[in-house]
Amino acid sequence: DDPVTREQLIAGLYQYADKKDSAGIISGDLGSFPDAGNVSGYAVQPMRWAVGNVLLAGIDGNLKPQGAVTRAQMAVILKAFREKFPVLKDADN
Repeated sequence: DDPVTREQLIAGLYQYADKKDSAGIISGDLGSFPDAGNVSGYAVQPMRWAVGNVLLAGIDGNLKPQGAVTRAQMAVILKAFREKFPVLKDADN
């Protein structure tokens, strides 16, 4: 029943795309975010991937990886994910 954090959502999307061999190799720079050091170890590469693929933007200049993802944020991230990786739209059908 715990809320999903931003880094948990991104890690899940990354793992899904990677499982489908569609994650690609694009990697963004987290250094421009002052709270990049707050990203959990397991989520560093997924967060770089999300920033590099413009799936995740900062909030007030921060990543807020431990912050709960809102429904609105999740909708934006999932929409960007489906647009960036259209091959995954029907991957499970």
